[in-house]
Amino acid sequence: MLCVLLGLGGVYAWMQTPSYSVYHIQQALKTRNYETLTQYVDIDSVVSYALEDLGQSVPDVPQPRDTPPDSLVGLLHKGLKSLTQDVQDLAKAGVAFAIQQTFQNSELTLPQIPTVALIGTVIGGDTREDIRYFSVPLDSGEEIEIGLRHTPEGRWRVVRVTNVRALLKAVFRE
Repeated sequence: MLCVLLGLGGVYAWMQTPSYSVYHIQQALKTRNYETLTQYVDIDSVVSYALEDLGQSVPDVPQPRDTPPDSLVGLLHKGLKSLTQDVQDLAKAGVAFAIQQTFQNSELTLPQIPTVALIGTVIGGDTREDIRYFSVPLDSGEEIEIGLRHTPEGRWRVVRVTNVRALLKAVFRE
């Protein structure tokens, strides 16, 4: 009875770790389950951070002082802000669509997460701000970091990938 309780306690404890989320991402990739992937990967957040890392985000332009919102300068400012949001929204929608299409096309190979990564997320990692980062070596010798954030629902979700340039090179080599 004690062994069963300890076992259940261990499983419950594991379910509270980033490793549990990485396991579900691994299974989503194996079974081509896009819905499960999106439960554990915040695609919008990953794309926003990727745009920032690639230097593609448009800086926030403050409203010029003493400028009425309906003046030419005010309207240009409003248009630039809208364009900035549209570019990010378009990038997010495009990436989500591309991932979804890749999951549906059984002829395309999805990346696989090695089982050793599950262990690495239990014993390793570095927390900066409210994101837990884990290093992942690429075949090129470069390294990326996968960042997960604990959600109010009690789930860890991937919200950031660093060194996006190296990751994109690796993906295009595949």
